[in-house]
Amino acid sequence: MKASEGSGMGEGMSRKGLWLVVAICLVCGVFFRFYNLEKKVFWYDEIHSKLWATGHSWSEVRDSVPAVEAPVRTLHRFLRIESDRGPQRVIESVARDDPQHTPLYYLLAHLWLRTFGDSVPAIRSLSVLAGLLILPCIYWLCGELGLGRRTAYTAVALVAVSPFYVIYSQEARQYGLWAVEVLLASCLLLRAVTSGRGRDWIFYGLSLVAGLYTHLLFAPVITAHAVYVCACFIRPERRTDRGATPVLFFSGAAFLAFLAFVPWCFYLIRNISQATGNLEWSQQKVGLLSLACMWGFNYSSLFVDLNHSVRFIEQYDVPLFLDYTFRAGVLVVLSAGLTFLARRVSHRPRIFLLALIVIPFLTLAVPDLLMGGMRSGGGHRYLIPSYLGVTIAVAALLGEGVSSPSSRERWCRWLLGVLLCSGIVSLVAHASADTWWTKPVSYYAPRVARIVNQSPHPLLISDVSVNLLSMSYLLEPSVRVLPVRNPDLLHIPAGFRDIFVFAPSQTLFARIRAERGFTLIELDRRGRLWLLRSDIRSRDG
Repeated sequence: MKASEGSGMGEGMSRKGLWLVVAICLVCGVFFRFYNLEKKVFWYDEIHSKLWATGHSWSEVRDSVPAVEAPVRTLHRFLRIESDRGPQRVIESVARDDPQHTPLYYLLAHLWLRTFGDSVPAIRSLSVLAGLLILPCIYWLCGELGLGRRTAYTAVALVAVSPFYVIYSQEARQYGLWAVEVLLASCLLLRAVTSGRGRDWIFYGLSLVAGLYTHLLFAPVITAHAVYVCACFIRPERRTDRGATPVLFFSGAAFLAFLAFVPWCFYLIRNISQATGNLEWSQQKVGLLSLACMWGFNYSSLFVDLNHSVRFIEQYDVPLFLDYTFRAGVLVVLSAGLTFLARRVSHRPRIFLLALIVIPFLTLAVPDLLMGGMRSGGGHRYLIPSYLGVTIAVAALLGEGVSSPSSRERWCRWLLGVLLCSGIVSLVAHASADTWWTKPVSYYAPRVARIVNQSPHPLLISDVSVNLLSMSYLLEPSVRVLPVRNPDLLHIPAGFRDIFVFAPSQTLFARIRAERGFTLIELDRRGRLWLLRSDIRSRDG
């Protein structure tokens, strides 16, 4: 009797302790999702988001930017809400510039900006909302899978302080919304196959439509759902409690969802060259070892991220070594979670999670392995469905282990504590930084902006580009810019103490070098910044 009471008391204390940990993680997660929304560089991809959300296409902006010297803030007129640009212009802008991006997020962002203003924190706050919705959705999915409350609470805690989910909760892109829709569609599928009600299947079908109109890579999620339904309910005797056949209903819902997506397919086919041209980066040749290292880096970034991407390393030091050593340990924990999922979790949730983890990954990894490229490595954000499945697998391992009466409980508590602490440390580092490796094109922009802003009366010369629009959010109002559309017509104005050249095209760079009476001095190679020094002024000095 006493032993039984002691066991019950210990279990009760463990449950209370887990709730306390979850509460602390939730507070940290909410705080860091809202903290310093305006501080991070408003980078290349986010500029596109705001252009499209305000009903502007890049081709239109490129032809409209006046090629004259002007205050830097004049560039922002293309990133503001205008009364004559409604939802139809949003759809047309996305379809014209890059139809691989489906329009639902940008339509929601358009309505959001009309309601809350068109500042950088305003558009990013929509992603914050999506990032917060991930938390109840992953709890719901764990419940629908029958994994137990401990696993559900553990999954919520891991997602709350995960650097990956927080980073994309602060970015004006569709990835937070996409994660919510993956979780929501999965929950609705599991509920529909259990209840067999037509209403639940209708809701599931609508969630598929929303997912496809948020990201094209929602299609592999539907494939993963198909694998689950076929593996668990393909036999006639495997019906739901109400006698419905899930395979038939799933097929109908998926077919109608793809039928609803046909209108966007016309845009995609019509502008296919534009869509494929924007994916040239993913076809860069990398070795198998490099690709495998990218996979490990991306998956470990779910739990630790101190901004030590190999691409931007400028010095090798002890923190870098410790970061990568810890990442190797995180991958061991991820492997243990997948092993636990394959061996210890019951049949249906195991099939569902393995399909959700493997199929989206293989969709990108197989073309890389067969044709070369880095779709599955460089496009780390494209693996969100797989990341969600891995997070739940780790939560199942640690959540069940916490309640184990053996020595495994101590190990699981220790591992859970380490993962949560590493996540919080990563969030502290991210909160105090003005750039991050996930913003590759604009990674060095804050450093470049600080150099330009130190000048008392500077002029910045650059091609008309998205990079210039991004830089305009970092420069002081006193900075003047000279956007260049045609380098052959470039005329360098006088009257400026310092003239900077930022990210010039090869044509513009050659044109400036050929300019008599001026010398180009490299200031930041990685940031692509030069100082244009007048030879006459240099001799006078």
